[in-house]
Formats: sequence, C-alpha cells, structure tokens
Amino acid sequence: MEKLIELLNESEDWFVSKFVSYDGINRVFRLDNWQSFHYTLILSKEYCFIKWLVENNKIDFVKLDDNSDWYEINTGREYLDLVALLSIQDDPVEFLISILK
Repeated sequence: MEKLIELLNESEDWFVSKFVSYDGINRVFRLDNWQSFHYTLILSKEYCFIKWLVENNKIDFVKLDDNSDWYEINTGREYLDLVALLSIQDDPVEFLISILK
C-alpha cells in the first residue's frame, strides 16, 4: 500500500495536500488535509492515474501473464485495458498493488 500512496503523490505533484493512507473498510484514499477520495475515482479513466502509471512504466505487465482474467494487451491501449481489468476485480486496489513494479 505504501508504494501505491507514493505513486499517487508522485503523479499528483500539483496537489497542495498529499495522500497519506487508504481506508480499506470505507475504500477511500485519505489526504493529509482530511479530505478523501473513493477508490473508484482514483482508478477511473477520468482521473488518469492508471494512464500515468502506464506511461511512466510503473506497471509490471509480465505479472498479468498468469492472471486468468487478462487476455491480451492491445498496444497503445494498455491503460484502457487496465482500467477495464480493474473494474472487474473484487478488490481492485489490492490487484493494482500486486502488479506494480
């Protein structure tokens, strides 16, 4: 989880506040100013965090080879495929953590 929090802060260098934790019960990421973001926003296409991870080579696509839910990566669309894959996971945050480099 610590690695994911670090990457969120690295990708959001324009934020005044920093991500500090993830509440797995309520499924929200908390900022140091007590605001929170639900994981569905953070992992959404619109938020662009997944796109940032792919563009900055932070995802280990080799780890997806053994995942039965993963069928094929379409070159140029990796982040959209990954957003789709995350959307069908029972625990998308834990799944994302498992494929980080």
